[in-house]
Amino acid sequence: MMRTPRRSSGGRVAGARRHQDAPLVVQVVGEHRVATTRPPPLKACPAAKGPPAATGHHVAMIQNDRHAPEALPQHPDVTEAIVRERRLHDPSVRLSGTLAEALFDPEFIEVGASGRRWTHAEMVAALPTLHGGSESSTPITAERFEGAVLASGIVHLTYETRIEGRHARRSSIWRRDAAGEFRLYYHQATPVLDGTARP
Repeated sequence: MMRTPRRSSGGRVAGARRHQDAPLVVQVVGEHRVATTRPPPLKACPAAKGPPAATGHHVAMIQNDRHAPEALPQHPDVTEAIVRERRLHDPSVRLSGTLAEALFDPEFIEVGASGRRWTHAEMVAALPTLHGGSESSTPITAERFEGAVLASGIVHLTYETRIEGRHARRSSIWRRDAAGEFRLYYHQATPVLDGTARP
Protein backbone atom coordinates (compact mmCIF):
# COMPACT_ATOMS: atom_id res chain seq x y z
CA MET A 1 0.00 0.00 0.00
CA MET A 2 1.32 3.47 -0.90
CA ARG A 3 2.01 5.84 1.96
CA THR A 4 1.06 9.48 1.88
CA PRO A 5 4.36 11.40 1.67
CA ARG A 6 5.06 13.21 4.94
CA ARG A 7 5.51 16.96 4.81
CA SER A 8 8.19 19.00 6.49
CA SER A 9 7.47 22.05 8.62
CA GLY A 10 7.98 24.23 5.55
CA GLY A 11 5.17 22.47 3.68
CA ARG A 12 7.45 20.54 1.30
CA VAL A 13 7.11 16.82 0.79
CA ALA A 14 9.97 15.09 2.57
CA GLY A 15 12.34 13.12 0.34
CA ALA A 16 11.37 14.94 -2.86
CA ARG A 17 14.35 16.45 -4.71
CA ARG A 18 13.75 19.61 -6.66
CA HIS A 19 15.54 20.67 -9.79
CA GLN A 20 16.78 24.25 -9.67
CA ASP A 21 13.98 26.58 -10.76
CA ALA A 22 11.62 23.60 -11.07
CA PRO A 23 8.64 24.14 -8.73
CA LEU A 24 7.34 21.19 -6.80
CA VAL A 25 3.97 19.84 -7.87
CA VAL A 26 1.82 17.57 -5.70
CA GLN A 27 -0.63 15.54 -7.76
CA VAL A 28 -3.56 13.60 -6.34
CA VAL A 29 -3.67 10.07 -7.74
CA GLY A 30 -6.68 8.23 -6.37
CA GLU A 31 -6.41 8.62 -2.61
CA HIS A 32 -2.69 9.27 -2.67
CA ARG A 33 -0.64 12.43 -3.04
CA VAL A 34 2.35 12.00 -5.36
CA ALA A 35 5.20 14.51 -5.36
CA THR A 36 6.72 15.38 -8.73
CA THR A 37 8.66 18.26 -10.19
CA ARG A 38 8.20 20.15 -13.40
CA PRO A 39 11.07 19.54 -15.84
CA PRO A 40 13.56 22.36 -16.37
CA PRO A 41 13.14 24.57 -19.44
CA LEU A 42 14.47 23.07 -22.64
CA LYS A 43 17.72 24.50 -23.92
CA ALA A 44 18.85 24.67 -27.52
CA CYS A 45 21.16 21.80 -28.41
CA PRO A 46 24.64 22.78 -29.60
CA ALA A 47 25.31 22.25 -33.28
CA ALA A 48 26.40 18.71 -34.01
CA LYS A 49 29.93 18.28 -35.31
CA GLY A 50 30.83 15.74 -37.94
CA PRO A 51 28.53 13.31 -39.82
CA PRO A 52 25.58 11.72 -38.01
CA ALA A 53 26.05 8.30 -36.48
CA ALA A 54 25.19 5.50 -38.91
CA THR A 55 22.80 3.70 -36.59
CA GLY A 56 19.05 3.40 -36.21
CA HIS A 57 16.50 4.89 -38.60
CA HIS A 58 18.03 7.20 -41.18
CA VAL A 59 16.28 9.88 -43.18
CA ALA A 60 18.04 11.78 -45.93
CA MET A 61 17.32 13.99 -48.88
CA ILE A 62 19.40 13.99 -52.06
CA GLN A 63 21.06 17.25 -52.99
CA ASN A 64 19.25 18.90 -55.86
CA ASP A 65 18.15 22.32 -57.01
CA ARG A 66 15.72 22.73 -54.11
CA HIS A 67 17.81 21.55 -51.19
CA ALA A 68 20.99 23.03 -49.71
CA PRO A 69 23.75 20.37 -49.79
CA GLU A 70 25.24 21.40 -46.46
CA ALA A 71 21.91 20.77 -44.69
CA LEU A 72 21.38 17.23 -45.98
CA PRO A 73 23.28 14.37 -44.37
CA GLN A 74 22.89 11.19 -46.43
CA HIS A 75 23.09 7.54 -45.56
CA PRO A 76 25.17 5.76 -48.22
CA ASP A 77 22.36 3.27 -48.92
CA VAL A 78 19.98 6.14 -49.68
CA THR A 79 22.52 7.70 -52.03
CA GLU A 80 23.00 4.41 -53.84
CA ALA A 81 19.26 3.86 -54.22
CA ILE A 82 18.77 7.36 -55.65
CA VAL A 83 21.59 6.88 -58.15
CA ARG A 84 19.94 3.66 -59.31
CA GLU A 85 16.49 5.26 -59.47
CA ARG A 86 17.90 7.99 -61.70
CA ARG A 87 19.54 5.38 -63.92
CA LEU A 88 16.06 4.05 -64.69
CA HIS A 89 15.27 7.48 -66.15
CA ASP A 90 18.25 7.29 -68.52
CA PRO A 91 17.17 6.57 -72.13
CA SER A 92 20.21 4.35 -72.73
CA VAL A 93 19.14 2.15 -69.81
CA ARG A 94 15.47 2.12 -70.73
CA LEU A 95 16.35 1.02 -74.28
CA SER A 96 18.55 -1.82 -73.04
CA GLY A 97 16.67 -4.78 -71.67
CA THR A 98 19.86 -6.09 -70.05
CA LEU A 99 20.72 -2.84 -68.25
CA ALA A 100 17.14 -2.24 -67.15
CA GLU A 101 16.56 -5.80 -65.95
CA ALA A 102 19.65 -5.58 -63.74
CA LEU A 103 17.97 -2.76 -61.78
CA PHE A 104 14.67 -4.56 -61.13
CA ASP A 105 14.02 -7.13 -58.43
CA PRO A 106 12.64 -10.41 -59.87
CA GLU A 107 9.52 -9.82 -57.72
CA PHE A 108 9.12 -6.21 -58.86
CA ILE A 109 5.61 -4.73 -58.97
CA GLU A 110 4.56 -1.23 -60.01
CA VAL A 111 1.25 0.58 -59.71
CA GLY A 112 1.46 3.37 -62.26
CA ALA A 113 -0.11 6.81 -62.22
CA SER A 114 -2.89 5.41 -64.42
CA GLY A 115 -3.63 2.71 -61.85
CA ARG A 116 -2.25 -0.08 -64.03
CA ARG A 117 -0.34 -2.85 -62.25
CA TRP A 118 2.95 -3.84 -63.90
CA THR A 119 5.01 -6.99 -63.33
CA HIS A 120 8.77 -7.33 -63.73
CA ALA A 121 8.55 -8.80 -67.25
CA GLU A 122 5.91 -6.31 -68.40
CA MET A 123 7.90 -3.29 -67.23
CA VAL A 124 11.21 -4.40 -68.74
CA ALA A 125 9.48 -5.03 -72.08
CA ALA A 126 7.59 -1.72 -72.03
CA LEU A 127 10.37 0.66 -70.91
CA PRO A 128 11.62 1.46 -74.46
CA THR A 129 8.11 2.61 -75.44
CA LEU A 130 7.44 4.74 -72.35
CA HIS A 131 8.47 8.34 -71.73
CA GLY A 132 12.22 8.72 -71.54
CA GLY A 133 12.68 5.56 -73.59
CA SER A 134 14.72 7.29 -76.29
CA GLU A 135 16.84 10.39 -76.75
CA SER A 136 14.05 12.01 -78.79
CA SER A 137 11.22 11.28 -76.36
CA THR A 138 10.08 13.58 -73.58
CA PRO A 139 12.66 13.48 -70.78
CA ILE A 140 11.72 12.67 -67.20
CA THR A 141 12.31 15.54 -64.77
CA ALA A 142 12.79 14.16 -61.26
CA GLU A 143 13.25 16.28 -58.12
CA ARG A 144 12.74 16.49 -54.35
CA PHE A 145 14.23 13.08 -53.58
CA GLU A 146 13.91 11.90 -50.00
CA GLY A 147 14.96 8.56 -48.58
CA ALA A 148 14.84 6.45 -45.46
CA VAL A 149 16.60 3.23 -44.47
CA LEU A 150 13.76 1.02 -43.25
CA ALA A 151 15.97 -1.94 -42.34
CA SER A 152 19.30 -3.39 -43.31
CA GLY A 153 19.37 -3.52 -47.11
CA ILE A 154 15.94 -1.90 -47.57
CA VAL A 155 15.52 1.74 -48.64
CA HIS A 156 12.34 3.73 -49.22
CA LEU A 157 12.51 6.67 -51.64
CA THR A 158 9.98 9.36 -52.46
CA TYR A 159 10.31 12.00 -55.15
CA GLU A 160 8.34 13.92 -57.77
CA THR A 161 8.36 13.82 -61.56
CA ARG A 162 7.12 16.03 -64.35
CA ILE A 163 6.57 14.52 -67.79
CA GLU A 164 4.96 16.64 -70.52
CA GLY A 165 3.38 18.84 -67.85
CA ARG A 166 2.02 15.90 -65.86
CA HIS A 167 3.03 15.99 -62.21
CA ALA A 168 3.28 12.85 -60.07
CA ARG A 169 4.53 11.90 -56.61
CA ARG A 170 6.43 8.63 -56.58
CA SER A 171 7.40 6.04 -54.00
CA SER A 172 10.00 3.29 -54.47
CA ILE A 173 11.32 0.47 -52.31
CA TRP A 174 14.80 -0.83 -53.06
CA ARG A 175 16.24 -3.98 -51.50
CA ARG A 176 19.61 -5.68 -51.75
CA ASP A 177 19.78 -9.04 -53.48
CA ALA A 178 21.98 -11.98 -52.51
CA ALA A 179 24.88 -10.41 -54.41
CA GLY A 180 24.57 -7.18 -52.43
CA GLU A 181 23.12 -5.10 -55.28
CA PHE A 182 20.13 -2.81 -54.78
CA ARG A 183 17.17 -3.69 -57.01
CA LEU A 184 13.83 -1.94 -57.35
CA TYR A 185 11.26 -4.07 -55.52
CA TYR A 186 8.18 -1.82 -55.63
CA HIS A 187 7.17 1.46 -57.25
CA GLN A 188 4.01 3.52 -57.15
CA ALA A 189 3.07 6.79 -58.83
CA THR A 190 0.27 9.12 -57.74
CA PRO A 191 -0.87 11.88 -60.12
CA VAL A 192 -0.95 15.39 -58.69
CA LEU A 193 -3.66 17.74 -59.92
CA ASP A 194 -2.79 21.31 -60.81
CA GLY A 195 -3.10 23.59 -57.81
CA THR A 196 -2.56 20.81 -55.27
CA ALA A 197 -0.75 22.23 -52.26
CA ARG A 198 2.69 20.87 -51.53
CA PRO A 199 2.90 19.35 -48.02
